[in-house]
Amino acid sequence: MNRGGFSQRIMDKLKTIGDFQSAYAINGAMALGRAMDDEIISAFFATSKTGEDGDVDVTFPSSQALDVKIGAASATGMNVAKLRAARRLLMANEVDVENEKLYLAMTAQQHDELLNEVQVASTDFNSKPVLVDGHISHFMGFHFIHTERLPVNASGHRRCAAWSRTGMHLGVWNDIETRITERDDKSYATQVYAKGSFGATRLEEGRVVEVPCL
Repeated sequence: MNRGGFSQRIMDKLKTIGDFQSAYAINGAMALGRAMDDEIISAFFATSKTGEDGDVDVTFPSSQALDVKIGAASATGMNVAKLRAARRLLMANEVDVENEKLYLAMTAQQHDELLNEVQVASTDFNSKPVLVDGHISHFMGFHFIHTERLPVNASGHRRCAAWSRTGMHLGVWNDIETRITERDDKSYATQVYAKGSFGATRLEEGRVVEVPCL
């Protein structure tokens, strides 16, 4: 997901690395970026904490899953009908879809399925080209984020996530730090150290939608 998604902070950090061994540091930092992605992905549908002392559990409501809320068939791939349904559900929860940025995380499989949708690929349905060099970056107000790290549910269906910008939060307590040293006990092999402290959570249940896909 680091190519189009959640870890821009990592990439900004890497721009400051000037060591001749920076490739090692980049790999270490990118591993942290993947861990950051996993933290956000886990928080989409995990139990959140709220209350004055942060000790109240809030589970992800089934009403925010398309297959439960509106009967969108989870045994089908990604399609325009599901995008419309996710947008409609966000609007019903009073998300300002005109002024608030919307995202949708999906795998290469769902991206490929959208390529088969005439409404997406054809300029007859869009005032501006949506398909550029074989890649769909946005459609119907959603900015697509590619990741292969999304989980599947008990039925084996991919749990794609649609959310508004204010629906999720990533907190970073300690900035990303990388160091490169040599280990004299390992024939002076290069050792990469990378660390970071972060966590993610839903801020509001109505601003996150589960979009299950075959």
